[in-house]
Amino acid sequence: MPLFCKSTDNVSILSFRTCHLNTGDWRPLAGEERARVRFPQGAKRIAMKKTELQERVRESHQGLVNALEGLSEEEATRTGLNENWSVKDALSHIAAWEIEAARIITEIQNGTWQPQRLNKEAIDEFNRQAVESRQERSMPQVREEFDAAHREMERLIESFPEEVDEATPAYKYVENVTFKHFASHGAQIEDWKKRMQG
Repeated sequence: MPLFCKSTDNVSILSFRTCHLNTGDWRPLAGEERARVRFPQGAKRIAMKKTELQERVRESHQGLVNALEGLSEEEATRTGLNENWSVKDALSHIAAWEIEAARIITEIQNGTWQPQRLNKEAIDEFNRQAVESRQERSMPQVREEFDAAHREMERLIESFPEEVDEATPAYKYVENVTFKHFASHGAQIEDWKKRMQG
């Protein structure tokens, strides 16, 4: 199932939203420090090199871009990617999540983020608005917004420390709205193109 298309998928993908309740608490720190988690005694922390994170994001982004290549406006706006969406709708949705994640990561870095639970209704509504608010835009316009949103995400990732703690909410947002999300929708679009050609 494509990520972020159904609320049940979203709840699973965004399970990190309540990690501050289960494993510690997020709090803004002074100076150079960023919001961090306090883990229970004995919990392991896993770090990824920023360069590895950037490469994973780049590879998955390129896969999605490749999947979008060659689609006409008619093809991109034809419902059929899933029951309700066209490729343009999916890209609208991807861009909206990347914009939202960039906003949240900025708040995390500024120490102003207030974690909120995401439930089925909230995620469904976000997805509905993401697609509905872009209905009148052409595929090139949606693509332009997606490209701009991704450039901002890349800029934010560049500001991360050289070792990125994979348990932090900033990492989890990047993971879930970039390489996991891109890979899922890229594969979905490629499958749809094959069905359309067959």
